[in-house]
Amino acid sequence: MKSILPAVLLGLVLIIFPGDVVALNRDGNLPSHINNLQPDSIKQKVQPVQYKPTRGQMLYENHCFTCHECQMHIRANTKVKKLSQLRYFVLIHSRELKLQWGDDERDAVTKYLNERYYKLP
Repeated sequence: MKSILPAVLLGLVLIIFPGDVVALNRDGNLPSHINNLQPDSIKQKVQPVQYKPTRGQMLYENHCFTCHECQMHIRANTKVKKLSQLRYFVLIHSRELKLQWGDDERDAVTKYLNERYYKLP
């Protein structure tokens, strides 16, 4: 069975350099200029997206997500019809868990849930 390494390397080169045509040498190896590439010589085509979760999201995921997976908030027969009801449920559950959250934490979680799932006015 022949080694598939040259084919894998060629595939990677074609992904990195889609506009360039690269031919294998007679011995099945890539040309030397391909083998000698340095990491900084390859330009990154896609910039990574900077993502910073909100405080409400972090509080929710650390304290509530275990019991309230996302399906809880998207079910058809939700009890939450107004923003004040959502805030009330956040208050009740934070007290049940003895989280000792202040108004800032409850407001942050309420805002996160509303923006992410409920979209209430």
